[in-house]
Amino acid sequence: MLLHDRASLPSGMRLTGQGFAVGTALACRTGVMVYGSDELGLPGPRREIRLYRPRETVMSKASMASLAHKPVVSDHPPEGSINASNYRQRACGWVGGDVAVEGEHLRIPLCIADAATVREIIGGKREVSCGYRATVSYTPGVTPKGEAYDGVVTAITYDHVAIVHRGRAGSARLGDARQSLGEKAMSDTTIRIGDADIPADPRIVAEIERLRQAAAARSSLSVADQLRADARDALLADQAARRDPSTARGAYIAHLETAYRGVEAGNV
Repeated sequence: MLLHDRASLPSGMRLTGQGFAVGTALACRTGVMVYGSDELGLPGPRREIRLYRPRETVMSKASMASLAHKPVVSDHPPEGSINASNYRQRACGWVGGDVAVEGEHLRIPLCIADAATVREIIGGKREVSCGYRATVSYTPGVTPKGEAYDGVVTAITYDHVAIVHRGRAGSARLGDARQSLGEKAMSDTTIRIGDADIPADPRIVAEIERLRQAAAARSSLSVADQLRADARDALLADQAARRDPSTARGAYIAHLETAYRGVEAGNV
């Protein structure tokens, strides 16, 4: 006989007798999305690019039809897209055919058939992110709601849907019945670790980038230059340690300096 254990799933999703997780998700909203310039292949330092997805683009029949029956993956594939060559390795489920409009989003039915991904969802990995191809026109403007943007997205064709810890569409979450009015899209600042893009505080990303640049600069030095730089750093660290008043040596040096200043001033 077949036996199954039970676990809690997000509201709006349920476990089937086969252990699959089935339910719906709000995804692919209209409006302005924030991307990194490097994600879009733009030259220059990394910066935020605001792209506008008009309602007529997201809700077009052709775009919605391309989302039906697409594979579901756990995190976006490092290859970028899903096809016959990597489907067996990457896919963990699929999108149903009943893609519908709900407010600013598309509502999609999902079936997650992979046990590991089901456990991740139960553990709190609840957001969805759609991978798609599109045409981008970098013409700045302002949306009817007054949001400034740097470019417009048209001709969306979906490739896959990823279950992620943080999605770009704000409220694109598994099992959610509605979006809270005024809810804003989350920050999309990420840092690449191995083959994964990990969401991170922008300040942390900036500091890591600074350290990477410093390491790159040091790697370009000759061996002699590196030895001199290491010796300088060690000397500065030793000087700082010598003057640390919390140590006996530092306190003694501070005492001598105070006495010397007294002699110079004629107070001794």
